[in-house]
Parts: sequence; C-alpha cells; structure tokens
Amino acid sequence: MKYKIEVLQDQKIVFVTSEGYFNDLVVAAYKEEFLQKVDTINPIEFILLIDCRYQKVSGFGLEKELQNALNMYLTYGFKQIFFTRLKSRIAQEQLEALHQIEHVTFIHEPEEILNSSS
Repeated sequence: MKYKIEVLQDQKIVFVTSEGYFNDLVVAAYKEEFLQKVDTINPIEFILLIDCRYQKVSGFGLEKELQNALNMYLTYGFKQIFFTRLKSRIAQEQLEALHQIEHVTFIHEPEEILNSSS
C-alpha cells in the first residue's frame, strides 16, 4: 500500500491518499504517521478527506484494521469525514460494511472537497 498524509492548513483539510493492498507493516507505519500529523492540529476545525479510489480489497482478517482506522478517525472528532468511492465494487462493499460508516460521506473525486475549500 502506498499512502500520503498532508495537512493543508489554509484549507483546514487533512488529506490522505492511499492505494494498493494493506499489510500489517504498512498499517503500523500509516497509523504512526497519521497520529503524528493529527497531533499538530485541532481536528474539530479540520475536514478529513481520504482518497481511497485505488485501494484494493483487503485480505482476510484485515477488515479489523479497516474498522480500527475508521474508529481512529471518528475518535479525533473531525468536523467532517469524506471518503472517495473505491473503483473496486468489492472493496467499496467491504468499506460500506464497517460499523459506524454512516458517519462518513462518500464522494467521487477529492476535488469535490479540495476545490470547495480553497
């Protein structure tokens, strides 16, 4: 899995892009970097935007990691949370099956938020 985490201070957006497959090592590194970046801001003033269009179906047992990530996002109390819809229908269904996913707004392209916040 490749990922990038950016704090866009002017737009008050934490912008995450991720693609590929999850594995335990990448998940641990991602979580550590995410926590470091979010600890530098006041999340209730920020939107969390996750571009996961090219995320692949998670392997058996990694659904727990997806749920843990969503729980982490919700715990921080972002003003709003947006996920892009995944290109893979199966991966999208996997994401939509998460507990508390109703707190996430799905969009098609990250520009829907990036362009409206500039």
